[in-house]
Formats: sequence, structure tokens, C-alpha cells
Amino acid sequence: MRALLFDWLIEVAQENELCRDTLHYSLVYVDLYLAGNCLIKKSDFQLLGLTCLFMACKMEEIIPPLLEELVLFGCDSFN
Repeated sequence: MRALLFDWLIEVAQENELCRDTLHYSLVYVDLYLAGNCLIKKSDFQLLGLTCLFMACKMEEIIPPLLEELVLFGCDSFN
């Protein structure tokens, strides 16, 4: 599931024209969360990925995308 999540996050980052560092940090945040919490449901992986991407956008992007824009990518496009 981690590999599928990373592929999907790469697509979302490319679609939103995000910096490479933003994508890199979001992937690191996902790994850090998974290292400390192994009991994540399959249905929550996309939520985890979007949350980590949103946090990374807030840290790295000059003009981060709105949360509403990122949520649109989460609508039935992962499973």
C-alpha cells in the first residue's frame, strides 16, 4: 500500500505543480507516521497521504494549494 500511496502522491504533486522538496517532505512524513503506527487501516492511507502532503505544502510552498483543492484529488481516485 505504501508504494501505491507514493505513486499517487507523486501524481497529485505533479498535477498541483508542487516543489520537489514538498513531495519529498510529504513522503518522509508518511514514513515517520508508519514507523510509529503500524495499525493503519487500508482505507485511511489516502487520508494519511493527503494530510502529510498538506503539512509539507504549508512548510515549503510560497502559495500552498487550498485544502479543498487537495481533497478533490482524494475523491475515489486511490482505491
